[in-house]
Amino acid sequence: MKKVSYVLLLVSINAFSQIGIGTTAPTETLDVDGTVRIREVPPSSNLQSSKDYILASDNGVITSMTAKDVIAKGLPSAIKGSFSTSGLLNLSLLSGSAVIPFDEMEFDINNEFNTSEYKFVATEAGIYEVKAQVALSSTISAASSIGVQINKNGMVVQENSFANITLLSTNVTPPVRTIGTLLQLAPGDEITFSIVGDIALGSIDIQGDTSTSYFYIHQIR
Repeated sequence: MKKVSYVLLLVSINAFSQIGIGTTAPTETLDVDGTVRIREVPPSSNLQSSKDYILASDNGVITSMTAKDVIAKGLPSAIKGSFSTSGLLNLSLLSGSAVIPFDEMEFDINNEFNTSEYKFVATEAGIYEVKAQVALSSTISAASSIGVQINKNGMVVQENSFANITLLSTNVTPPVRTIGTLLQLAPGDEITFSIVGDIALGSIDIQGDTSTSYFYIHQIR
């Protein structure tokens, strides 16, 4: 008789494995429709066991997330990159422009820059400071117009381009081109950088030194 009672008890517990407080239709193991008061939570001295935070999601279900993920979610975008080589990089200008192949990241807080396609893809909406600088080969011919562009979703939003100047047959224009602006971005917006110049140049060499050729993107709000 006792064995039969135990079996019935286990079946009953299993059948009512979801308990509702303030609701007759629980959807979780413990479903509380109302406020919850926890009078005291003892602190943990074990940092390893305290690596998880307990959070309430949008639908009220309590879940866990690592402290690292919580902090990362709140960090604004911050990226700085350059080239993987310190030598000269040759870019074709037969179409009038060429994407600058930044392929080496000094840091990329939220992993938003694609080093294969040389583009930044925003994951958060906000205002971003965008800047790039490239040092060109000193052998650029005089009167050749050359510059850099910032592109948003394939459209030019900022350009700094000018021709070289000669003085007594000497090219006196600095070979460095710098550009910067503020952009409002939405999730999925793409940013690329381009070299733009006279088609007559054919191609151009960029210095790969990280101290003279680089870019950065920083979310300021």
